[in-house]
Amino acid sequence: MHKFLMILAAVLMLASCAKKYKIEGSSAISELDGKKISVKVIKDDSLATVATGTMAHGKFTVKGQIDSATMANLFIGEDIVIPIVLEEGEISVDLKAEDLVWGGTELNETLYKFFKSRDSLQNQLRDIQKMEYEMTVNGVDEQTINQRLMAEMQKVSAKEDVLTTSFIKSHYNDALGVGVFVMLLSNMQYPVMTPQIEDILTTAPDAFKQHKLVKKYQEDAKLFSEQQNLAK
Repeated sequence: MHKFLMILAAVLMLASCAKKYKIEGSSAISELDGKKISVKVIKDDSLATVATGTMAHGKFTVKGQIDSATMANLFIGEDIVIPIVLEEGEISVDLKAEDLVWGGTELNETLYKFFKSRDSLQNQLRDIQKMEYEMTVNGVDEQTINQRLMAEMQKVSAKEDVLTTSFIKSHYNDALGVGVFVMLLSNMQYPVMTPQIEDILTTAPDAFKQHKLVKKYQEDAKLFSEQQNLAK
């Protein structure tokens, strides 16, 4: 009996160490009422649901526990709304028609600021692409379009690369570093080691490089490179 009580006490102690989080959300979009809200994390190469809720009268609450801060995705129905960090504390989410705002905890505040900066650069790229389309429609020749717009597009793209790389490097040792790096990898059509990816990994600590998703990408990139060389 004494041994059982000791085991029970140890289990309760471990449970008390789990960090609790609560996501409080709101939205003025009436069409979202009744929609299922879910939080999903990557597990074994697929998305696993770790918490759920329901939008009711423009409000929802999702609660859960974690051992340590980790990146996740917030879904409404089957659609990804935002990436979010599950960390101890109260996380706020405001789903506006024209904007998405989240924060309330340190890492989520930091992630939101990063996305705002990145979105600003991506909007600039879209404006350049729109200008390119308008010039093409108006009969401007391709050489002139390239001379006017290509340098500007490369400049903005380079700024986005620097922003993303520096953000990941400054967060090697928390959930944001791996989380944003995995987002970068997911944009790749094939698993290849680009100069940006190699730059990030060159200075990364072992714990970062040994994360299962980062390690798997490196293995896949090596295999893809070998297959490409054999095909030549």
